[in-house]
Amino acid sequence: MEYSVNIIMADPAGNRTAFITDPVPARLHAALGAAIVADEELDAEQAGFITMPGPGHPGHLQMSGGEFCGNASRSFGYLIGRERQMRTGEKVTITVSGAREPLQVTLGEEGAEARMPLPEKTGQIQIPGAGTFPYVEFAGITHLILEDRETDSGLADRIIDHLREYTDWSAIGVMFLRGEYLRPCVWVRELETRVWERSCGSGTLACAVWKGRQEQEGLFRLELTEPGGRLYASILCRKGRIVEAGIGGPVRLEKPVIRTYHLDPDA
Repeated sequence: MEYSVNIIMADPAGNRTAFITDPVPARLHAALGAAIVADEELDAEQAGFITMPGPGHPGHLQMSGGEFCGNASRSFGYLIGRERQMRTGEKVTITVSGAREPLQVTLGEEGAEARMPLPEKTGQIQIPGAGTFPYVEFAGITHLILEDRETDSGLADRIIDHLREYTDWSAIGVMFLRGEYLRPCVWVRELETRVWERSCGSGTLACAVWKGRQEQEGLFRLELTEPGGRLYASILCRKGRIVEAGIGGPVRLEKPVIRTYHLDPDA
């Protein structure tokens, strides 16, 4: 069957996100999201479905695989703010798949900063034949941090292949971190996609959590260069515990387009 949708593309430091603004049945989210990501003209790395419940209620963003995405979250808040003609410094509250609580997005002149969910768990995990790596687990995605390693697609595949079988994590990021440069690879279970993203907001935050793990009091901030641009992440610590976390960077919005896709009628 053919399915036509209105799409607004957001470009948060290269992590291009397609926002679908039409109502779409949840059973079609994965198939339609996959079709959009496969659309070379859009050049999207991910897709999210927008619902606006009405005045007084936060807008909701449902990623096509049910995962959480920090870059998509702050881009969604930025989109709402621009549509409402809000000013720099004003805040937008949203809800996002994979996040247990509403998120607050602060508008900037050319982008936005999102208050992020706090990490639920950190630790070390051993991957047979690959090594032992630190990980940072959020509600909707878990990131492994491979510090001082050359980018290696085979290694990323081995890690994902192991974790997809032996964990129930809904999305996994493999973050190759060398100095101030980050190369992110993200896998989403529902979609079975592996994407070498041009930037990753939650992955940047995971790196900040790992690099700032000795912080006891105050703010730790990390700014990284990624293939699509620069992102920053910050954590605020009190008595050795993270009490606030956020990510920020540029966002570019494009004009709405209408696209038509052929979907499996049994989807």
